[in-house]
Amino acid sequence: MPEVYITSKKLIETLNINSRELLNLEEFIDADPDDEWELNEGKDYKVVNDLGLREYTETGAFAIAGCLEHQRSAQKGWFQKLIQKLIQTTKGDIRKVFVQQKILNNSSSLVQNNDLYFLSTADVVAIFETRPDYLRKISELAKRSDKTILVKNEDYLDLMDKGIYYSLSGLVKLAKVFAQELTQKNRRIWCGDVGENINIYVKDILKQIESRNDAIENAIKQAKTKAGRKCQVTGVKGDKIQKVPMAGHHLYSKAEYPHLAACVDNIICIANDLHNDFHQYMGGFDKPCTLDDFVTFIKCYYPEQTAVLTWLQAKKLILGTPQQDITKHVLQLSWPIPQLALPPAQ
Repeated sequence: MPEVYITSKKLIETLNINSRELLNLEEFIDADPDDEWELNEGKDYKVVNDLGLREYTETGAFAIAGCLEHQRSAQKGWFQKLIQKLIQTTKGDIRKVFVQQKILNNSSSLVQNNDLYFLSTADVVAIFETRPDYLRKISELAKRSDKTILVKNEDYLDLMDKGIYYSLSGLVKLAKVFAQELTQKNRRIWCGDVGENINIYVKDILKQIESRNDAIENAIKQAKTKAGRKCQVTGVKGDKIQKVPMAGHHLYSKAEYPHLAACVDNIICIANDLHNDFHQYMGGFDKPCTLDDFVTFIKCYYPEQTAVLTWLQAKKLILGTPQQDITKHVLQLSWPIPQLALPPAQ
């Protein structure tokens, strides 16, 4: 996912402070590179003009909020006032919102093995805001720890060519070791928040994926009902004796055009056999397709179906010219979550 930057003005509004207070916080954190707070240019913020104005990443804003919380900890209840619309949320404090957003945007590798959910090393590195080599170090420490020992096939899986995948329980254990080993307080807090909330956030992600899947299935049912459960290309329809299975085909494929996945206007009811023929024509079900691809297919194999072509052109006017979404996001996963294929036993 591309890095999202938060302006100093937006950060001031969200933290309910003034510009002088933000500058004081920056100066306080920058003053001693060896203290327990840190802000690294290029990682936590970027300078956007000659005056030194900054825009912050999630971790940079997190550090500012954490330092401010620390300085004002004696003022009971002030932290609850930080909940603003920087990132849409209904509960929780701003620190945890940053962590939640980081997990949401770096969980596209989410897979299931039995009743456990796992994330790839790349996603775990991004979530903890660390490096692959440092994650390996923490992982090795966790394997030797009496309190947080990582258990193979429960906390992590070695998938050979795919590398190491960590379960949610594994992330909780890693977070504890990170919190023990890191020197900067904002990094310790960040990793601690990951460990404390990873199960809650992933559970919420799973609910959203399931809800999206339900919405897509509902759209397919609506499209089939509108078509009278007959193929909108050939007109064939099953009866009590001879059933003809129907498919709800997405004119713009749901993986590449996720915003249209639950749109009834993006779905055409066609016979399963015809559906299979189209995707074979495209090179497989995993290949992206568009409304124009389907039009070309109809012109090639069903040129006599002029009414279908007219109907497709009408849909094109409704759907416009959608842009393909090439980013892979966890909320675009299908339900149930894909099962992880384990390597053969050695």
